Amino acid sequence: MSETTPPYEVRGSGPVLLVIPGGAGHPMGLDGLVERLADRFTVVTYDPMGLSHGRLGEPVEDQRVEAWSDGARQVLDSVLPGSASAYVFGSSSGGIAALDLLTRHPDRVRHVVAHEPPSVTVLPNAARHWGMFEEVYEMYRAEGLQAAMVRLNAGLEDRAWEAPPSVGTSPTPASPSIPDNPMAVFVVHVLRQFTAYVPDFAALKPLSARLTLAGGHDSRGQLPHRTARMLAQRSGSDFVEFPGNHIGAVTHPVDFAERLAERLPPVTAPGVPLTTQGVQTRQAWPDDASAVAGVYVRSWQAAFAGLVPRHYLDAMDRSREEAEWKARIAEAQWPWTGVLVAETEAGIVGFASFGPSQETPATAEIGTLYAMPELWGTGIGKQLMRATLTTLGQANYTQATLWVLEDNERARRFYEAAGWRPDGAAVEDTTGGASLNKLRYRRLLG
Repeated sequence: MSETTPPYEVRGSGPVLLVIPGGAGHPMGLDGLVERLADRFTVVTYDPMGLSHGRLGEPVEDQRVEAWSDGARQVLDSVLPGSASAYVFGSSSGGIAALDLLTRHPDRVRHVVAHEPPSVTVLPNAARHWGMFEEVYEMYRAEGLQAAMVRLNAGLEDRAWEAPPSVGTSPTPASPSIPDNPMAVFVVHVLRQFTAYVPDFAALKPLSARLTLAGGHDSRGQLPHRTARMLAQRSGSDFVEFPGNHIGAVTHPVDFAERLAERLPPVTAPGVPLTTQGVQTRQAWPDDASAVAGVYVRSWQAAFAGLVPRHYLDAMDRSREEAEWKARIAEAQWPWTGVLVAETEAGIVGFASFGPSQETPATAEIGTLYAMPELWGTGIGKQLMRATLTTLGQANYTQATLWVLEDNERARRFYEAAGWRPDGAAVEDTTGGASLNKLRYRRLLG
C-alpha cells in the first residue's frame, strides 16, 4: 500500500470483500469472521484510523463519514484491477461508512451489506437518541470509559437509566486527554459524529438492488435494529436478520459468515462485476451446487418478500440448500431431468430445474427458474426459459407445466409473455405457515 492509502490487511482468495469494522474501525474480534470468509473471498480488512497499525494512543481528530468512505475507495483502488468492483460489509459505524461508499463511489461497489448502521437521523425521534449519545460522551469525560459504555448499552437497548450521583462532581476529568483504548476513541471521536450522518436517499434508491440492510436476530426492537429497518424502508433495499445481536460478527462468526455469503451475488472470478454480457447456458455439474444454492436463496428472499412469511425467508441458508442441489444435479438424467445454469464471466447468475411431471411421462415440469434479483428485467430469465424449452424438446416432451403463486404477479406476467397459460389446476401452498394459492401453467412444446 502507498503512504497515502489507509492501512488494510488482505487474507484469502476469491472475489474481493472489503470489511469495514465498527467502533473506531479497529478490527478487534473479527478474526473468526475473517477466517471463515477467507475460504471464499479475498477479505480486505480496512483500518480507517490505523489503530491496529501502531497509531493507537496518537492524537486523533473527530472523524468524518466521508473520510472513511474516501479511504475505503483508496483501498479498493489499490486491490482491484482496472474498473472492477467489490463486495463491501460494514458493521455499526462501518456500516454507515459503507452506505456513504455506495452513495458516492458506486462504480467500485458490487453489493453492500450494512449491519445495524446507527444513523439515527432517519428515525422520527432522532433528537432524543442523539442526545443520548451526547450523554455517553459526557459520561466518559466525567466518569471514564466503563461508565460511558453502561450508558451507551442502556441507550441502545432502550433500557431505563439514571445518572449516578457522582456525575458532574469529579474535580478533574476521569479520562485521558488522548484516548488510548479503541472504544474510548470511538466514544470521543466517532460515536456522535457518525450517528449524525444523514443518508442521501435520492442517491441510494436507484442503487437499492445493490444494498442489503441487516439487523441482529437478538437485537430486535433495539435502536440499531430499528435504524437498519428504517434505512431499508426508506432506501427500498432488502432487510434481513443475521445471527446474534449488534456484535454478532464477533459472537457468532461462523453462522454470521455463512449468512453474509448468502447475501452476496455469487461470482467465480475476483473483481468481476455482475453483468449480462456474454451470457451462456449449460448443463449444471455438482461443483455448481454452491452457486446455484446462492441464487436460489437470494431469489426467494427477493421474489417472495411480502408473500411468504419473513421469518421463513430470513432463515433460508445457502449451506443447507447446497447439499440438496448437489444431489439433484448429480442424479440428473440429461436431457430428461436436470439443472441448467446461466453463466457470465462473473459466474452463475441464474438457473432452471426440470423433470417429468407426475401426470404423464410425455409432460415435463419446470420446477424452478430463478435469476439474481440484481439482473431482473435484463433478459436472463428469457434466455433461461428458451434454453430450458429447447432442452425439453430434445428430450421429446410434448408439453410442459409449472406452478406459480397466484399473488406473484411479476412471475405470472413473465410466464404469460413466454406463452404459458393457467390450465385451471390449483393447490394450496403452506410454505412458512402461510396459506397461499398456487396455480398451474401449461404450454405446448415444439
